[in-house]
Amino acid sequence: MANNGNGKSNGESSYFGEAFTAPGLPRFTRTITGHDEQDGSTRFLVRDEGDHQVVRKAKGFDFEAAQTVLYATFGVPVDLKDNDDIRAVREGYKGGHHIKNGTFVSMLDFSPGAETPMHRGESIDYNVVIEGEFDLVLDSGEVTRMRRGDVNVQRATNHKWVNVSGDRKEPGRLFNVLIDIQLPLSVNGQDLKGFSEGYPAELGYGYGVERHEHAGKAVDESVATS
Repeated sequence: MANNGNGKSNGESSYFGEAFTAPGLPRFTRTITGHDEQDGSTRFLVRDEGDHQVVRKAKGFDFEAAQTVLYATFGVPVDLKDNDDIRAVREGYKGGHHIKNGTFVSMLDFSPGAETPMHRGESIDYNVVIEGEFDLVLDSGEVTRMRRGDVNVQRATNHKWVNVSGDRKEPGRLFNVLIDIQLPLSVNGQDLKGFSEGYPAELGYGYGVERHEHAGKAVDESVATS
């Protein structure tokens, strides 16, 4: 998947190149700590750029985002014995955002002007703006402008993200942590409906310890972007 120099790959419509980093934004490093098996001292066990990457798109929407999976857990409390959790995220992650009884951590690079569909996830989401500016829009019509360093706690509410960085001419970056919630979720005595069924994501090559087994193939993700 060769980059043609303008942020797109030859033969593909993607705004993103092989590195799954938006043109003009800095690349980032993920580190994972642990304990030395011999003497128990603390060590950096992993230093890379994540295990899995996807490019997310939505039919009928001006939306494209490169997502790097930084970590995921599959139960609480997390079992750290023998580094089982590290192996689990490399080998057990099958796509999507929602992990039942677990957590999901990722970095999202948005193309200029990208606007997601309105969606609601089965999770409480901690979102942090790393680069650029975003409008967070709720289905009530309320909007807030989020800038670098701003934090949002998304409590299973219907919402969409709009990348307004540089008058919609520059990429933007979000960091998020998604945590499973208890369902059904009732508001005023009514169970909430309309949780996202997802939109397509093109799985891409990971730059971490292991590449995704479905690299390059298009799949339907189970839950939409947070």
